[in-house]
Amino acid sequence: MSTVIDPALPADRWIWEPPGASSGSGEFQFRSCYNLIRHTFPLSSDYEFVWCKGLARKIQLCVYKLLMGRLLTRDRLSSFGVPVPDPKCVLCCLEPESIRHIFFECTLA
Repeated sequence: MSTVIDPALPADRWIWEPPGASSGSGEFQFRSCYNLIRHTFPLSSDYEFVWCKGLARKIQLCVYKLLMGRLLTRDRLSSFGVPVPDPKCVLCCLEPESIRHIFFECTLA
């Protein structure tokens, strides 16, 4: 059994259509993705200060990941099975690199 594909048909493509959106261009937009996430997972008032205007976006994301315990430290990477040659802190080389160590315990940070 074989399937014949008509070469006159247009090529497949990805279409972005978030729930509740009016039919648009079908192209991905960060704004619609942000709005979808924002409405699906409302921010806790505990973290609203992170998203204040005036902070650089990369700082906001870093602080948010820190507060959520999601920064990719060496101990976290190894817990996912990612091979890490040396789990020690790159600054002091004394303790395993973890969020707690980097931000609160390392004497060189």
